[in-house]
Amino acid sequence: MNRIVTSCIVCEESQVTQIIRNNLPLFQCATCNLAWRTQFDVAETFYEEDNEVSLKKENLERRLRNVQDRIRLMQKYFSPQDLCDVGAGEGMLIRELARQGYGNVVGIEPNTRAVSFAQGEGTDVVSGTLEEVAGVIKERMIHAITLFHVIEHLDDPKGALANIYESLQAGDYMVIETPNARAYSFIRTKYNHPLIYPEHLYYFDIENLPQLLTKVGFTVVAKGKRGFDQYNMSIRQSLFCLGIGKPPFRSAQNNNQGSAGMSEHNETRTSLIRTFVRKVLSRLVIALGRVDYQWVIVRK
Repeated sequence: MNRIVTSCIVCEESQVTQIIRNNLPLFQCATCNLAWRTQFDVAETFYEEDNEVSLKKENLERRLRNVQDRIRLMQKYFSPQDLCDVGAGEGMLIRELARQGYGNVVGIEPNTRAVSFAQGEGTDVVSGTLEEVAGVIKERMIHAITLFHVIEHLDDPKGALANIYESLQAGDYMVIETPNARAYSFIRTKYNHPLIYPEHLYYFDIENLPQLLTKVGFTVVAKGKRGFDQYNMSIRQSLFCLGIGKPPFRSAQNNNQGSAGMSEHNETRTSLIRTFVRKVLSRLVIALGRVDYQWVIVRK
């Protein structure tokens, strides 16, 4: 893809200003504050390349907790079966849904390496892009679509949402999660934030994303904020979100000095105290709404 969009897809306004966020030039709508890159120059094959599949134990544990949190969120509003996860990666959401007993769940993923990994684990993930979603919905009798951190990568989000809307039946659901462009950490870092980078073409906030979905024809069921593995944030991350300390985006300095002489009892006690503090601080950040992501659940 290589094109320029000069009008807002939400307001259809051409009155935009040019801004710089994290050294990236963006357009911003003067009416609804939607921001998008001044040029969409990400190669169409970018997401099909053989990127590494992360199998580090800590990463897998955090991602699994995050997936389980997403499932709990969906369960509040609908039963997550007959579901297609678009941009499924190596299929962790689909695998966990199947493990929990939900039937007819499938993922679509453009990255061939991730698809091979998922299929090797016995997970129903097929190779494809958003263009194939309509066919999967019809063939598999899908009644729920999830787009977790997909919409910000699309060069035509409105068109993609309209295609999904036309493919679903009345009463079907869709879930979207994407970074919140008005998140506390974005503002506190003056938008020098790692979630602002070239492959993110659009930057939605908690007001203009629901507006776009409504404009396409969906009815908003619920919306809110959440963070990645949000109940287990690091202490440093939580303190930053509470207005204390530096951004947690760089590697923390080694804090193990002086710990070598600790007894096993003291190490265990210290670990338990840190775990308790971490969880308390995480919940305070969540209560204040200072997490980085937003979610919207809609129904046709």
